[in-house]
Amino acid sequence: MTEMLSNSLAVMDIENLVHPQTNARAHLQKGPRVIVGAEGTRLFDDQGEEFIDCISAMWCCPIGFKSERLGRVAQEQLSKLGFYHIYKHHSHETAIRLAEKIIDTMNYPMSKVIYQNSGSEANEVALKLCWYHANATGQPKRRKLIGRQGGFHGQTAATSSLSGRLEFHRGFNLPLEGFLHTSSPHYYRMHEAGETEEQFSDRMASDLEKLILAEDPETIAGMFAEPIMGANGGVLPPKRLDRRLRNLPAVDGGAAARRLDLPQRALHHRHTTRAAGGRDP
Repeated sequence: MTEMLSNSLAVMDIENLVHPQTNARAHLQKGPRVIVGAEGTRLFDDQGEEFIDCISAMWCCPIGFKSERLGRVAQEQLSKLGFYHIYKHHSHETAIRLAEKIIDTMNYPMSKVIYQNSGSEANEVALKLCWYHANATGQPKRRKLIGRQGGFHGQTAATSSLSGRLEFHRGFNLPLEGFLHTSSPHYYRMHEAGETEEQFSDRMASDLEKLILAEDPETIAGMFAEPIMGANGGVLPPKRLDRRLRNLPAVDGGAAARRLDLPQRALHHRHTTRAAGGRDP
Protein backbone atom coordinates (compact mmCIF):
# COMPACT_ATOMS: atom_id res chain seq x y z
CA MET A 1 0.00 0.00 0.00
CA THR A 2 1.24 3.50 -0.86
CA GLU A 3 1.73 5.56 2.30
CA MET A 4 -0.98 8.22 2.55
CA LEU A 5 -0.55 11.58 4.27
CA SER A 6 -3.27 12.43 6.76
CA ASN A 7 -4.35 15.49 4.77
CA SER A 8 -4.04 13.90 1.32
CA LEU A 9 -6.81 13.55 -1.24
CA ALA A 10 -6.54 9.77 -0.82
CA VAL A 11 -7.37 9.95 2.88
CA MET A 12 -10.17 12.44 2.24
CA ASP A 13 -11.53 10.01 -0.34
CA ILE A 14 -11.49 7.08 2.09
CA GLU A 15 -13.20 9.13 4.78
CA ASN A 16 -15.95 10.61 2.59
CA LEU A 17 -16.61 8.67 -0.62
CA VAL A 18 -18.38 5.41 -1.43
CA HIS A 19 -17.16 3.89 -4.72
CA PRO A 20 -19.43 1.77 -6.94
CA GLN A 21 -18.29 -1.77 -7.76
CA THR A 22 -15.50 -1.51 -5.18
CA ASN A 23 -14.63 -3.70 -2.19
CA ALA A 24 -15.17 -1.18 0.63
CA ARG A 25 -12.97 -3.05 3.13
CA ALA A 26 -10.09 -3.37 0.66
CA HIS A 27 -10.45 0.31 -0.24
CA LEU A 28 -9.72 1.30 3.35
CA GLN A 29 -6.24 -0.21 2.94
CA LYS A 30 -5.57 0.32 -0.75
CA GLY A 31 -7.02 3.78 -1.22
CA PRO A 32 -7.91 5.36 -4.57
CA ARG A 33 -5.93 6.12 -7.70
CA VAL A 34 -6.37 9.90 -7.83
CA ILE A 35 -6.48 11.26 -11.38
CA VAL A 36 -5.11 14.80 -11.59
CA GLY A 37 -4.98 15.52 -15.32
CA ALA A 38 -5.23 14.33 -18.89
CA GLU A 39 -3.96 14.92 -22.40
CA GLY A 40 -5.93 13.37 -25.22
CA THR A 41 -6.31 9.68 -24.36
CA ARG A 42 -3.63 9.74 -21.62
CA LEU A 43 -4.32 10.13 -17.91
CA PHE A 44 -1.99 11.26 -15.10
CA ASP A 45 -2.34 10.37 -11.41
CA ASP A 46 -1.05 12.06 -8.28
CA GLN A 47 1.91 9.67 -8.12
CA GLY A 48 3.25 10.92 -11.46
CA GLU A 49 2.19 7.80 -13.39
CA GLU A 50 0.85 8.05 -16.94
CA PHE A 51 -1.44 5.50 -18.53
CA ILE A 52 -4.15 4.92 -21.13
CA ASP A 53 -7.72 4.03 -20.13
CA CYS A 54 -8.80 1.67 -22.91
CA ILE A 55 -12.52 1.98 -22.14
CA SER A 56 -12.68 5.80 -22.20
CA ALA A 57 -13.79 6.23 -18.57
CA MET A 58 -16.58 3.66 -18.91
CA TRP A 59 -17.30 4.84 -22.49
CA CYS A 60 -18.07 8.39 -21.35
CA CYS A 61 -15.11 10.13 -23.03
CA PRO A 62 -14.77 8.70 -26.57
CA ILE A 63 -13.11 11.89 -27.86
CA GLY A 64 -10.55 12.10 -25.06
CA PHE A 65 -10.39 13.29 -21.47
CA LYS A 66 -9.61 16.96 -22.12
CA SER A 67 -11.12 19.12 -24.81
CA GLU A 68 -10.59 22.88 -24.99
CA ARG A 69 -13.18 23.06 -27.76
CA LEU A 70 -15.86 21.44 -25.60
CA GLY A 71 -14.80 23.65 -22.70
CA ARG A 72 -15.45 26.77 -24.79
CA VAL A 73 -18.81 25.45 -25.96
CA ALA A 74 -19.81 24.57 -22.38
CA GLN A 75 -18.81 28.02 -21.14
CA GLU A 76 -20.85 29.66 -23.89
CA GLN A 77 -23.91 27.54 -23.10
CA LEU A 78 -23.63 28.02 -19.33
CA SER A 79 -23.43 31.79 -19.82
CA LYS A 80 -26.72 31.69 -21.76
CA LEU A 81 -28.78 28.91 -20.18
CA GLY A 82 -27.12 26.52 -17.74
CA PHE A 83 -30.05 24.11 -17.48
CA TYR A 84 -33.76 23.78 -17.92
CA HIS A 85 -35.99 20.71 -17.87
CA ILE A 86 -38.20 19.44 -20.70
CA TYR A 87 -41.05 18.15 -18.55
CA LYS A 88 -44.70 19.20 -19.03
CA HIS A 89 -44.36 20.65 -22.57
CA HIS A 90 -41.27 22.76 -21.80
CA SER A 91 -38.32 22.76 -24.19
CA HIS A 92 -35.28 24.78 -25.29
CA GLU A 93 -33.17 25.20 -28.41
CA THR A 94 -30.26 23.00 -27.35
CA ALA A 95 -32.45 19.98 -26.58
CA ILE A 96 -34.39 20.40 -29.82
CA ARG A 97 -31.39 20.78 -32.12
CA LEU A 98 -29.45 17.94 -30.47
CA ALA A 99 -32.41 15.57 -30.85
CA GLU A 100 -32.64 16.40 -34.56
CA LYS A 101 -28.90 15.84 -35.00
CA ILE A 102 -28.99 12.48 -33.20
CA ILE A 103 -31.81 11.23 -35.44
CA ASP A 104 -30.03 12.47 -38.57
CA THR A 105 -26.75 10.83 -37.48
CA MET A 106 -28.04 7.42 -36.39
CA ASN A 107 -27.72 4.64 -38.92
CA TYR A 108 -30.77 3.01 -37.37
CA PRO A 109 -34.48 3.71 -37.89
CA MET A 110 -35.78 5.89 -35.07
CA SER A 111 -38.23 8.77 -34.87
CA LYS A 112 -37.77 10.25 -31.40
CA VAL A 113 -35.11 10.93 -28.76
CA ILE A 114 -35.54 10.76 -24.99
CA TYR A 115 -32.70 12.14 -22.87
CA GLN A 116 -31.32 10.43 -19.76
CA ASN A 117 -28.36 11.05 -17.46
CA SER A 118 -26.67 7.65 -17.66
CA GLY A 119 -26.76 4.24 -19.28
CA SER A 120 -28.51 2.80 -16.24
CA GLU A 121 -31.31 5.35 -16.49
CA ALA A 122 -31.53 4.94 -20.27
CA ASN A 123 -32.05 1.20 -19.93
CA GLU A 124 -34.46 1.73 -17.03
CA VAL A 125 -36.59 3.94 -19.29
CA ALA A 126 -36.31 1.42 -22.14
CA LEU A 127 -37.64 -1.45 -20.03
CA LYS A 128 -40.41 0.77 -18.66
CA LEU A 129 -41.37 1.60 -22.24
CA CYS A 130 -41.63 -2.13 -22.95
CA TRP A 131 -44.10 -2.43 -20.08
CA TYR A 132 -45.93 0.76 -21.07
CA HIS A 133 -46.30 -0.46 -24.65
CA ALA A 134 -47.70 -3.78 -23.44
CA ASN A 135 -50.31 -2.04 -21.27
CA ALA A 136 -51.13 0.55 -23.95
CA THR A 137 -51.84 -2.20 -26.48
CA GLY A 138 -54.03 -4.21 -24.14
CA GLN A 139 -51.45 -6.88 -23.28
CA PRO A 140 -50.83 -6.39 -19.53
CA LYS A 141 -49.56 -9.98 -19.11
CA ARG A 142 -46.39 -9.04 -20.97
CA ARG A 143 -44.18 -8.29 -17.97
CA LYS A 144 -41.12 -10.53 -18.40
CA LEU A 145 -37.86 -9.17 -19.78
CA ILE A 146 -34.93 -11.19 -21.10
CA GLY A 147 -31.26 -10.34 -20.77
CA ARG A 148 -28.14 -12.39 -21.42
CA GLN A 149 -25.97 -14.33 -19.00
CA GLY A 150 -22.90 -12.15 -18.52
CA GLY A 151 -24.65 -9.08 -19.90
CA PHE A 152 -24.63 -5.71 -18.13
CA HIS A 153 -27.32 -3.04 -18.42
CA GLY A 154 -26.96 -0.82 -15.37
CA GLN A 155 -27.05 -0.50 -11.59
CA THR A 156 -30.65 0.32 -10.73
CA ALA A 157 -32.65 -2.51 -9.17
CA ALA A 158 -34.36 -3.25 -12.50
CA THR A 159 -31.32 -2.93 -14.78
CA SER A 160 -29.20 -4.95 -12.33
CA SER A 161 -31.90 -7.63 -12.49
CA LEU A 162 -31.75 -7.51 -16.26
CA SER A 163 -27.97 -7.89 -16.13
CA GLY A 164 -26.87 -11.50 -16.09
CA ARG A 165 -24.06 -11.06 -13.58
CA LEU A 166 -24.17 -12.56 -10.09
CA GLU A 167 -21.98 -9.85 -8.56
CA PHE A 168 -24.83 -7.37 -9.14
CA HIS A 169 -27.41 -9.72 -7.59
CA ARG A 170 -25.71 -11.01 -4.45
CA GLY A 171 -26.60 -9.07 -1.30
CA PHE A 172 -29.44 -7.13 -2.96
CA ASN A 173 -32.23 -9.76 -3.22
CA LEU A 174 -31.96 -9.58 -7.01
CA PRO A 175 -32.97 -10.35 -9.67
CA LEU A 176 -36.52 -9.10 -9.30
CA GLU A 177 -39.34 -11.36 -10.41
CA GLY A 178 -39.91 -11.45 -14.15
CA PHE A 179 -36.30 -10.96 -15.29
CA LEU A 180 -34.95 -13.90 -17.30
CA HIS A 181 -31.57 -14.68 -18.82
CA THR A 182 -30.63 -16.57 -21.95
CA SER A 183 -27.27 -18.03 -22.95
CA SER A 184 -24.22 -15.83 -23.44
CA PRO A 185 -23.20 -15.59 -27.14
CA HIS A 186 -19.49 -15.59 -26.32
CA TYR A 187 -18.23 -17.89 -29.05
CA TYR A 188 -14.63 -18.06 -27.84
CA ARG A 189 -15.60 -19.08 -24.29
CA MET A 190 -18.82 -20.98 -24.86
CA HIS A 191 -18.61 -22.87 -28.17
CA GLU A 192 -18.53 -26.65 -28.16
CA ALA A 193 -15.73 -28.67 -29.75
CA GLY A 194 -15.92 -28.47 -33.53
CA GLU A 195 -18.83 -26.01 -33.45
CA THR A 196 -18.66 -23.25 -36.09
CA GLU A 197 -19.80 -19.69 -35.39
CA GLU A 198 -22.90 -20.25 -37.50
CA GLN A 199 -23.75 -23.44 -35.59
CA PHE A 200 -23.09 -21.64 -32.31
CA SER A 201 -25.47 -18.84 -33.38
CA ASP A 202 -28.13 -21.44 -34.20
CA ARG A 203 -27.73 -22.92 -30.72
CA MET A 204 -27.95 -19.49 -29.05
CA ALA A 205 -31.12 -18.71 -31.00
CA SER A 206 -32.56 -22.09 -30.09
CA ASP A 207 -31.81 -21.50 -26.39
CA LEU A 208 -33.67 -18.17 -26.56
CA GLU A 209 -36.66 -19.68 -28.32
CA LYS A 210 -36.88 -22.51 -25.79
CA LEU A 211 -36.85 -19.97 -22.96
CA ILE A 212 -39.61 -17.88 -24.56
CA LEU A 213 -41.78 -20.91 -25.23
CA ALA A 214 -41.25 -22.29 -21.71
CA GLU A 215 -42.28 -18.97 -20.15
CA ASP A 216 -45.23 -18.46 -22.57
CA PRO A 217 -44.60 -16.01 -25.43
CA GLU A 218 -47.64 -13.94 -24.40
CA THR A 219 -45.90 -12.98 -21.13
CA ILE A 220 -42.67 -11.63 -22.72
CA ALA A 221 -42.39 -7.83 -22.90
CA GLY A 222 -38.98 -7.60 -24.53
CA MET A 223 -35.40 -8.72 -24.88
CA PHE A 224 -32.27 -6.63 -24.40
CA ALA A 225 -29.96 -7.98 -27.09
CA GLU A 226 -26.68 -6.10 -26.31
CA PRO A 227 -25.03 -6.84 -29.68
CA ILE A 228 -21.56 -6.06 -28.30
CA MET A 229 -21.17 -7.27 -24.70
CA GLY A 230 -19.01 -4.65 -23.01
CA ALA A 231 -18.80 -6.16 -19.52
CA ASN A 232 -17.47 -9.39 -21.04
CA GLY A 233 -14.61 -7.55 -22.73
CA GLY A 234 -16.18 -6.02 -25.82
CA VAL A 235 -17.37 -9.35 -27.24
CA LEU A 236 -18.58 -9.15 -30.84
CA PRO A 237 -21.62 -11.24 -31.81
CA PRO A 238 -20.95 -14.51 -33.65
CA LYS A 239 -21.78 -14.75 -37.34
CA ARG A 240 -25.46 -14.82 -38.27
CA LEU A 241 -26.74 -14.40 -34.71
CA ASP A 242 -28.69 -11.20 -35.30
CA ARG A 243 -30.43 -12.65 -38.38
CA ARG A 244 -31.28 -15.85 -36.49
CA LEU A 245 -32.82 -13.89 -33.61
CA ARG A 246 -34.89 -11.75 -35.95
CA ASN A 247 -36.31 -14.84 -37.64
CA LEU A 248 -37.32 -16.72 -34.51
CA PRO A 249 -41.04 -17.58 -34.77
CA ALA A 250 -41.55 -16.77 -31.08
CA VAL A 251 -40.13 -13.27 -31.63
CA ASP A 252 -41.36 -12.64 -35.18
CA GLY A 253 -44.86 -13.52 -34.08
CA GLY A 254 -44.99 -10.46 -31.85
CA ALA A 255 -44.02 -12.08 -28.57
CA ALA A 256 -41.49 -9.42 -27.66
CA ALA A 257 -40.14 -6.04 -28.47
CA ARG A 258 -36.39 -6.13 -29.08
CA ARG A 259 -34.31 -3.50 -27.34
CA LEU A 260 -30.65 -3.01 -28.33
CA ASP A 261 -28.30 -1.84 -25.58
CA LEU A 262 -25.77 -0.12 -27.84
CA PRO A 263 -23.03 1.97 -26.13
CA GLN A 264 -20.18 -0.29 -27.27
CA ARG A 265 -21.71 -0.82 -30.70
CA ALA A 266 -21.93 2.95 -31.20
CA LEU A 267 -18.20 3.33 -30.57
CA HIS A 268 -17.39 0.30 -32.72
CA HIS A 269 -19.50 1.66 -35.56
CA ARG A 270 -17.84 5.09 -35.30
CA HIS A 271 -14.39 3.62 -35.85
CA THR A 272 -15.29 0.98 -38.45
CA THR A 273 -17.19 3.56 -40.50
CA ARG A 274 -14.13 5.78 -40.55
CA ALA A 275 -11.98 2.85 -41.60
CA ALA A 276 -14.37 2.13 -44.46
CA GLY A 277 -14.09 5.64 -45.85
CA GLY A 278 -17.31 6.89 -44.29
CA ARG A 279 -19.47 4.01 -45.54
CA ASP A 280 -21.29 1.50 -43.41
CA PRO A 281 -18.92 -1.51 -43.75
